[in-house]
Order: sequence, then C-alpha cells, then structure tokens
Amino acid sequence: MRRTVYVADTSMWIRLVKSYPATVFPSLVSQCEGMIEDQRLVSPHAVHGEIHAGNDEVVAWADRHESAFVDDTAAIVARAEMIQRDHPSLGGSSGGRDLADPYLIALAISIGKSIGGGSTPVIVTEESPRSGKKIPQIARKYDIDSCNTVGMFEREGWVF
Repeated sequence: MRRTVYVADTSMWIRLVKSYPATVFPSLVSQCEGMIEDQRLVSPHAVHGEIHAGNDEVVAWADRHESAFVDDTAAIVARAEMIQRDHPSLGGSSGGRDLADPYLIALAISIGKSIGGGSTPVIVTEESPRSGKKIPQIARKYDIDSCNTVGMFEREGWVF
C-alpha cells in the first residue's frame, strides 16, 4: 500500500502556525506532529532557511520540529538545480524569496522514486495552482500533485 508523504512549502508552515495555533487547535497540531514523527510531513532544509528569514513564532515552531526538515542529498541538489535551470521563474535564484521552491519539487520527486516508489508525494503550498510560474503548475510537469493546507487536512480525512 502506497502512503502519501506531504512536502510542505514555507507558506504551509506559516499558515499552520499562524492560522491554527496549538492553543486553539491542539488536536490538529497533534495530528500534524504525528505525521512529522512518521516522516509523512517533511520539507527540504531550504524551507527551514526561509522560515528563519522571519523573526516570529514560526521560527520557534520550526526549531522545535527540526525533524520535519530533510537534509539535502546530492541527488536532491542536482535535481533542484536542473529544475531551477528549466524553470527560472520558479524561484530559487540567489538573493530572492522562494529559494526553496526547486528543492520542494526535487524532494517530492526523490520521495516518489525511493523505496520502489512506495510513497506518493504531494506538495503542500498556499500558492495558486492557476499561476503557470508557481509551484503547483511546475510540479505537475514532473507528475507531482499539490494541494493547500486545508486540502491536506481533507485528503487525510480529518474532522475536528
């Protein structure tokens, strides 16, 4: 049985922490933390770097959940560089925002190819799937599905 692994963009973590605080939604946060422990909710390490560009509760949350951030392998770096080269509008260029975007897609591709394809990767981002220059459209070119944060909750069948 294939399991879904969600690859979270910076925007997903920001939405989770700011829109669904643990003080108000403890069971939701607990579900997400369980997915992190099961390695079903991950981000490339570049997302951790983007989060640290801020100075708020999201930084503290990310630091407490370090295991959600996957170290880059040589294959992920090479794939991210290829994605950036093929889709320069995606982000990832030096000095700008969205440095993690090509790494998100590269990590999702790696998850789909690892362990005989036993996992189905889905990118979680708050970016619009209608923009041709954003993560959802470019990920689709690599046969990677995406959804927003609430879409992840729905796919998991969570009801609170």
